[in-house]
Amino acid sequence: MSRRAPELALVTGVFLALSLFVSGVVLTGDLPATTLAALAVGFPFVAHAVRHADDPTDVLRPDAVLLGGATAGATVWAVVALDGPPASTPRRVLLGAVVAGALALPAAAYHVGYGERRNPLSPRATFALAALVAAATVGYGVLVGAPLLGSLTALALFLGGGLYLNARGAPLGYRLRRRLVVAGLALGVAVAIGGVVAFRGTVAAGGEAASTAWVVAGATILLGPSLYHALSVEAKAT
Repeated sequence: MSRRAPELALVTGVFLALSLFVSGVVLTGDLPATTLAALAVGFPFVAHAVRHADDPTDVLRPDAVLLGGATAGATVWAVVALDGPPASTPRRVLLGAVVAGALALPAAAYHVGYGERRNPLSPRATFALAALVAAATVGYGVLVGAPLLGSLTALALFLGGGLYLNARGAPLGYRLRRRLVVAGLALGVAVAIGGVVAFRGTVAAGGEAASTAWVVAGATILLGPSLYHALSVEAKAT
């Protein structure tokens, strides 16, 4: 029975996730919330199966998982971004990105751990690209009035790029990580204070919301390098 436990957990997780997804979409029509709920239910079972299987690639082919995660993420992103009035499109773009990331990032992490290298970029170049896109996402979230969604997406991108460095045996050195933390702290505080000061006198025109957006953006800039540093304490280059 113990030999079949991983496969049983995988089948159970997929069944529960698909059941919740289909019923949730049919009954509520809320694709983002339903997708996230289905992932929250199914992911622990799948993670258990991967963790305890002798060779999870016998059932879950890394390339197929990566392709499936990327395809599902892109499809959900497109549907969420386009489903609504034009005025809500900028925010829905970020909402779709959050859901797409929840689908695609675990698949990418599985491929990094068990599949062959497909990324043409070096680990450092990948991290730099992820950091640039994360910074742009924070700014976009502030501009469209969805700082929390932008910050969540940016944080996932930045940490994903950093953990990819660790997984590929090329983590940033301790001194560089420490400097990155200091830079993130300084920039995050500057962004938060600068935004609050800039919009302090325009509460009637939405300044209060804008100030909050800048605070959230600043907190994200501050947290990203700090969390990566904390997650990389034991990482060693290979």
